[in-house]
Amino acid sequence: MYEEIDEPIDVIAEFAVDPKRGTTKMRPVSFIWQKRDYEISEITFIWQAKEGDTKYLYFAAQNGANTYEIRYDTHAIEWRLSKIHIN
Repeated sequence: MYEEIDEPIDVIAEFAVDPKRGTTKMRPVSFIWQKRDYEISEITFIWQAKEGDTKYLYFAAQNGANTYEIRYDTHAIEWRLSKIHIN
């Protein structure tokens, strides 16, 4: 079961550079939603979507029994909590 949220969140992310490919990967490690901290124990899936000129990066982030779908808007430079999957 999941619940649509679509609310802004603050995210702490790690960045790793692959010197062989010259690329940078971003991985969220925690986020704040409704004044509460959520540590991310595991990223289970990453995907992208594009709407017009805007590219969105999606992360399925687990914290205990729940999975949170968080989205990064590369144009607006904004993070949002899209959905919560309650197990």
